[in-house]
Amino acid sequence: MHPKLTGPLALALLLACTVNVDESTGTDPSTAADSSTAADPSTGGEQTTADPTTGPDEPTTAGSSSGATSEPGCDDADKDGFGAGCTLGDDCDDGVSTCAQDCSDLDGNAVPECAEAPGMGVMLFTGANGGGPPTDLYVDSLAALYTKAGFVTEIANSFPADFVTTTGTMLILNPLDLLGEKVLLGARALLLRGGRVVLVMEHCKNGCYGNAEGNNAFLEALGSSMRLSGEGGAPLSNTPLALAAAPPTQGLTAVTAFYSGSVMVGDGLALGTMDGGAGDVVLGYEALYNGDLVVAADSSIFGYVLDEADNSAFVVALAATLLGGS
Repeated sequence: MHPKLTGPLALALLLACTVNVDESTGTDPSTAADSSTAADPSTGGEQTTADPTTGPDEPTTAGSSSGATSEPGCDDADKDGFGAGCTLGDDCDDGVSTCAQDCSDLDGNAVPECAEAPGMGVMLFTGANGGGPPTDLYVDSLAALYTKAGFVTEIANSFPADFVTTTGTMLILNPLDLLGEKVLLGARALLLRGGRVVLVMEHCKNGCYGNAEGNNAFLEALGSSMRLSGEGGAPLSNTPLALAAAPPTQGLTAVTAFYSGSVMVGDGLALGTMDGGAGDVVLGYEALYNGDLVVAADSSIFGYVLDEADNSAFVVALAATLLGGS
């Protein structure tokens, strides 16, 4: 049998955050390496394909005519529920329906993230001492799978300068160190654009090979209600998960986990659950800002059992269902 190989900030604070540069360096958080990360020797930070997508889409506007909604006294031109006199509160931009409480311009291009679209590429983030061996993540296999599916794919342990315009789906691959401020701001910017963040963590059974405490601090600061545990979850064998009818698993029959941790979904959704839906949750899903977040308490899905059941289809769907691919 295959053993594992080794080892708030509150949402309100985040919504109020308008930082455009890293205070310690004066740099754009999307263009510099995370100070807490170290290069992963198993990847070399190499880009697996060329020709990244080009600039951001033009802002999409909605509700060009002003006027009240069905809520008395609520002036909501873009019909997103926010506006002067509205119960949900004021609107940071009442001409853009995707901009409600947070109009941060984190990349400093004079257009708020919420008014821009995500890129079309996939980023496999191996920073904060994450990535491949000695865990059951197979980073090169993931990159090959996404590339074969037609996605421009990059393995990186820091944020490239074109991150916000090229990336639609970011997989954070089992970070063992604390994820730094640049990772937090990069993930938040991607979610504001309508992108998807996937956080993958290993178990802490018969040895600890993940970092639940650090990942939970990241989830809390990001504004997610989900939390990870290195305990519980799948035993040391292939374990089928019952799947919810959410975008990343829509139409799939089964995803198999192997020796996993577990997820407390909070206000989110149990995306993949053991024992026919009655057991521990291994995959969690939550809509966040304009995008969504997937949390996986098992790295084997992304490596050791990647070829089992519908695992490969699930991994590809993490990018394809977000961006309308097939």
